[in-house]
Amino acid sequence: MKKLLLLLLFIPLVAIGQNISVSNLLKVAKMDRESFEIYAMDRGFVFENVKEDEDIKGLTMFRGGPGSEEYLSNYSKYFSYKYAANYQTSNTKRLSSIYKELKTLGFKLVDSKGRENDSDGFQYEKNYERGTKELLNIYIKSDWVEIGYNLRK
Repeated sequence: MKKLLLLLLFIPLVAIGQNISVSNLLKVAKMDRESFEIYAMDRGFVFENVKEDEDIKGLTMFRGGPGSEEYLSNYSKYFSYKYAANYQTSNTKRLSSIYKELKTLGFKLVDSKGRENDSDGFQYEKNYERGTKELLNIYIKSDWVEIGYNLRK
């Protein structure tokens, strides 16, 4: 009986640990590339692509399948920002917990708007700030959520 109770207590912790939270995204932004690769692989992500040009230097990892895709990116260079990270998921049901975590972390909503995008269709964009340097953007579609975090220099 004790083993069963321990097992039932452990299963939810494992399930919760697999989601990428806003706090995790903030940590990912500050990692060097190798630390990010280890972090992502330990969570079941595999290599997706690398982007290196004049404005961007980043690595994207992927996990999931149709209907459960997730992308996690780490940028050591992202335009004029000190560092950045990005998380995309097809699990739009997580939005409520993301909003609650943003409040807990001290992020304030500064702008929200709908926008039409020829390639992606209609999106809802929400912009958050914490202090004067931290920016967090959420792009929402009916079947997709993208969270971008940037730190100003």
